[in-house]
Amino acid sequence: MKRRIIAGLLVLVLAIGLVLPGAWAENLSYGASGSQVTQAQSRLKALGFYTKSVDGKFGYSTYLAVKAFQQKNSLKVDGVIGQVTNLALYRADALGKDGKPAGAPADQRVAYGSEGPAVTTVQTQLNKLGFYKGPVDGKFGYRTYQAVRAFQKAQGLTVDGVVGPATWAVLTDGLPLPKQPAPPPPPTRIKLNDKGSQVRQIQQKLVDLKYKPGKVDGVFGYATYLAVRAFQQNNKLKVDGVVGPLTWAKLFGKSPVPAGSKPAAPAVTPVPDGVTPKAIRVQYNQKNALVTQVQQRLADLKYLSPGQVDGKFGFRTYQAVRAFQRNNRLKVDGVVGPLTWARLFSSKAVASKK
Repeated sequence: MKRRIIAGLLVLVLAIGLVLPGAWAENLSYGASGSQVTQAQSRLKALGFYTKSVDGKFGYSTYLAVKAFQQKNSLKVDGVIGQVTNLALYRADALGKDGKPAGAPADQRVAYGSEGPAVTTVQTQLNKLGFYKGPVDGKFGYRTYQAVRAFQKAQGLTVDGVVGPATWAVLTDGLPLPKQPAPPPPPTRIKLNDKGSQVRQIQQKLVDLKYKPGKVDGVFGYATYLAVRAFQQNNKLKVDGVVGPLTWAKLFGKSPVPAGSKPAAPAVTPVPDGVTPKAIRVQYNQKNALVTQVQQRLADLKYLSPGQVDGKFGFRTYQAVRAFQRNNRLKVDGVVGPLTWARLFSSKAVASKK
């Protein structure tokens, strides 16, 4: 009986040993290690997403870097380097953290003994081109080595059986990335002072389109509000600074119109629904979205620090409003009425001289 149990366990261990390496070879994910992880870390570091040491170990920092790369390059954000992410990672037009194409990688190397999605891509392409007839298993063995050499010879490349930058570029030339579906539309309207992952998605997309929503932090502040308005204006949508279904569809659709050199600021920023501009009055001790708008604009003009934008009209905000009124030749009373509001949100607003 004991012999049967032991024999069964041995069979199970052998079966797992046969199955798992193939699964591990398919993608690079948290917990993986090896030369392909080292190269991915190097590339992510060159792109500005990874700042830790290049140690060949797929830890949490690498996971976060992969997610950031995927988000910047409009890929599925899952922190896993599969074929699509791997292909995008080593393309010359891969976007770095600064939003600029990074150029071809200088130290890419897929060679005998390598495992991972890069090997899968190599095998798939060589198979399509008729150079490789073996299994597409993500493992760079002797048959893959021979196929690479044959391909290199046919293309007039250095025949060494190693897929470096030059061989990779020729092998994947014109290979398109699968189109990523647009995120599902938001269940509600996303507006000023909202927070969350959807706000972050909006901000990142606006950055990609050269608008200026401020920090990509998931907080729908005044800078994001202005960027949304500029996007809506350029894309012939209702200009209200609110991301509803139509704005969302255009923003994440096929052909959103990017910003020019700088989004045009509206002459006067409208107030929220239900508030008449002529009757507006934002003053000491109020707590609401209007106060936040006023504070954010004062922060943009250097009358307040970003940390003082809290939606509460306290003494510092009162002093900032008075300073703004003084510099802009308005009645100095610390109250944001119609004239102060119009001047504050106009393109002619005078910033702090301090």
